[in-house]
Amino acid sequence: MPTPAVTGSLEDFVVRLFLHVAPALKDQTIILDRTQSWPPACSLGQAQDIMTCLHYFRQREIIMAAARDQNATEFEGQRIGLFQDLSMLMLQRRRTLWPVTDFLREKGIRYKWGQPFRLHFVWQNETRSICTLEEAQGLKGMPPSLGDQPQQSVTQEQPP
Repeated sequence: MPTPAVTGSLEDFVVRLFLHVAPALKDQTIILDRTQSWPPACSLGQAQDIMTCLHYFRQREIIMAAARDQNATEFEGQRIGLFQDLSMLMLQRRRTLWPVTDFLREKGIRYKWGQPFRLHFVWQNETRSICTLEEAQGLKGMPPSLGDQPQQSVTQEQPP
């Protein structure tokens, strides 16, 4: 969603959005365990992901069912889409680090994704946190040819 759409606190904005999408929840208290935006400080007009974790699973199901019916919704003057998973922008950013994650898997090194966008792993007994391929290539002992491998294309299978 474009940045200007968020007015007041982020949590209040998300609750207002959820009540707009799923009016059936108007008599319930929506409890958010966690809410954060990515990128945290973006320029005006730039798309922004907001990730949130609802406390009650049933409320999430009601909101997502309503969002699927609406596809995208107009809210406070902006067109907004709700997704159960990561946005395409976040998936594209993660794909840029495919050579690193592939290398880590080959070596049996566990990693996890952080927010804002980071890849966390332990390398040579030290916890590392990177967000670009160049940062990985700069690590001592990491192969400099990480970015030279062609990326595998990710295709989505079509149902028969």
